[in-house]
Amino acid sequence: MVLNICNNSGVLGIFYLCKLAMQIICYSVPVILILAVMIKLVKSLINNEENVVTFKSIVNKIVASIIVFMVPTMVNLFLTLVGGSLDYQNCLEMATLENIQMYKEIEANNREQNSNNDQENANPGNNGESDGNNGETTITPPKIDVDDVSYGDIVTLDLSNVKCGVYYAGSKLKSLQINSSIKSSMTTILNNICTFINTNSYVDRLDTAGTYNPIGSIKYPHAYAMGIDLFNNWSYTENGKTYYPYASQGNTTWNNYKSFICEVCDGKEDCDKNINYQIYKKYFEPAGYCWGGNWGPSSFDPMHYEYSKNSDYSCSTRKKGTISC
Repeated sequence: MVLNICNNSGVLGIFYLCKLAMQIICYSVPVILILAVMIKLVKSLINNEENVVTFKSIVNKIVASIIVFMVPTMVNLFLTLVGGSLDYQNCLEMATLENIQMYKEIEANNREQNSNNDQENANPGNNGESDGNNGETTITPPKIDVDDVSYGDIVTLDLSNVKCGVYYAGSKLKSLQINSSIKSSMTTILNNICTFINTNSYVDRLDTAGTYNPIGSIKYPHAYAMGIDLFNNWSYTENGKTYYPYASQGNTTWNNYKSFICEVCDGKEDCDKNINYQIYKKYFEPAGYCWGGNWGPSSFDPMHYEYSKNSDYSCSTRKKGTISC
């Protein structure tokens, strides 16, 4: 398992500055060199210079301009050839001011959760009955009207009631903010995932990218803590190639996920190594939750699970279709 460092505001800030500096260099340096060439040509014409030195100087500046402009492309090509480009590309793609602000909000929320030991304790309970299958519990979908924008209160889910550690950016969490309507079912789902981890050789801990994020429109599930992002840091290595099928969202992640399914799972999305698909089918789908891995390609979000029947975020409106290898 390789930690995806991109889900951190500080790291994204560094990548944003690097990207900005690279853009400035790639555009300004060639412009300066081209201007220098033009000045050199004008001087040569004025002084009637026709010598090899002047010609070589002009050619050198043109070549230098092309090289500087092509630096990002050459770096990407090199990293792709050595097989280490994915984290780099993901971080660069995610390094926007909007994402930096979003992760600052998430990190602030998690710091508040970890420091608040006096919040209400969650009742782990069952929203259903044990089915006797490796200690897992069958869940009855919450009976709530999520088309009502009030959704319910956002409360604290005490993770001491979850039987394995839940981690965010490498740190073990004490609690998560969750909507009161799904608190019981989410606790049961997380406990079932803990059982899944204990019996699965492809994953060793429960990672999350968060639940509550106040940024977004009124129908945005994370704004009401109706969604959770899981296993965003998960990776799988085979034949010297490392795959990050759930690292981010959108077209790049869709392509990474498709490569993982085609090259690792022989084109079968339900293979045992496809962790997020497995926990969706085993635990989230029976409880009435949607999976962002069913959206795509532009909306593809395979780390994301939500309980929402809003027309803008329902499982039926953004189907990715069949993966064709």
